[in-house]
Amino acid sequence: MSFQQPSFQQQVQAIVDSISSSYGGQFFQKVTASLANAVDADYCFIARVDDQLTTSKTISTYAHGQHIDNFEYELRDTPCAEVACDRINVYPANITKLFPKDILLQDMGIEAYVGASLKNSEHEILGIVVALYEHKIDNPEEVHTLYKLFSGRIAAEIDSHEKTLALKAVNESLEEKVTERTKELTRATQHLMEQEKYASLGTLVAGISHEINTPIGIAISATSMITDTSEQILNLLENKTITETNLRQKLSIISESVELSENNLKKAANLVNNFKKIAVDQSSSDISNFQLSTHTQALIDSLKSEIKKHAVIINNNISAVIFFESYVSDYQQILSNLILNALHHGFDKGQKGIIDIEAIESADRIKLSISDNGKGINQDIIKHIYSPFYTTTSRSKGPGLGLTIVYNLIKQRFGGDIQVQSEPGKGTRFTLDLPKERPKEYHI
Repeated sequence: MSFQQPSFQQQVQAIVDSISSSYGGQFFQKVTASLANAVDADYCFIARVDDQLTTSKTISTYAHGQHIDNFEYELRDTPCAEVACDRINVYPANITKLFPKDILLQDMGIEAYVGASLKNSEHEILGIVVALYEHKIDNPEEVHTLYKLFSGRIAAEIDSHEKTLALKAVNESLEEKVTERTKELTRATQHLMEQEKYASLGTLVAGISHEINTPIGIAISATSMITDTSEQILNLLENKTITETNLRQKLSIISESVELSENNLKKAANLVNNFKKIAVDQSSSDISNFQLSTHTQALIDSLKSEIKKHAVIINNNISAVIFFESYVSDYQQILSNLILNALHHGFDKGQKGIIDIEAIESADRIKLSISDNGKGINQDIIKHIYSPFYTTTSRSKGPGLGLTIVYNLIKQRFGGDIQVQSEPGKGTRFTLDLPKERPKEYHI
């Protein structure tokens, strides 16, 4: 029985499936393993280069079927120096003869090399992705295609990961400042509540940006591959060296790249449209008559990046016939805080669970419930959950104002009521009793 090599499309799909829903360090680990397996490389690593393009430090290194410790090395006299200068190179054989001063390649017994530069959205070099072989490369064009295709996605993840770490550092610094200013607590409370009110929009922006990185990165790389392959066809035609087999292979690459680009651009467009809708809602303070189910689902979709981090399913069970004339932005704020509160506090890491959102409509009121089957809340804690700055977890997840704002918005902005029912080990249910008539004007 002969073994049939996977097609280019199958290789790309296998890598996409492997890195789907992966972020940061986990993403880099998965993509190095997937790329190494796809191109039959003995080593694969992603490295960050310094601003002077003189030193490279790996952030994920895969060798002979397993991840190993990262390392740092000088770029001078190495093929990586060329790649770091905005290139993608494939050396199918004799790499040590081409770079005789690269002692590391000599010691490792490397025969072939492929490397691609990684650039951010400002076209600045962030790093390189490299594969090393102890044998010759039999399919250099295919290897070149795969590395060029995924270099944009890897670069986008590095950029996003570093910005996330920078934001985390800023948040940690902010936490220290808040601690130092405890004596000014009364005067600072209103300001901090305003920050928390818009925190969900910040989470939305970060989540949507992260989600868009994957389809946009792949679409850009696919488009670049179409251009490169088209130029190759033109050169072959000009030199009169093109064959039917060669032409069919390159047209196949173009067709698959077009399909990849089209599918991923559609994904990005859907994400952008959803983001625009939620962003407009959350930035507006106007009263409008909106369909409760549609806006609820839009918010759930906008939190997809955060929800993916948990093994929790969110069910929107609200009937499509229920409409609510009120403040859309504040409804989004309340629902976002309650969903995030359930995700962060209702379940242990990796714990499977369900969050159900339901609504019952009467002549003049709407009763909305957000319930989960998580850990539940102890009775001695329930009496404190609406208190400002009260939290049962590390303050790195927030200053403890989420439920305080929910309570104030429901009571004062909507003129409604909120009740909580919970029992340890049996989950928690928040029930919101909201009037359907236009609420009085109030600013939190």
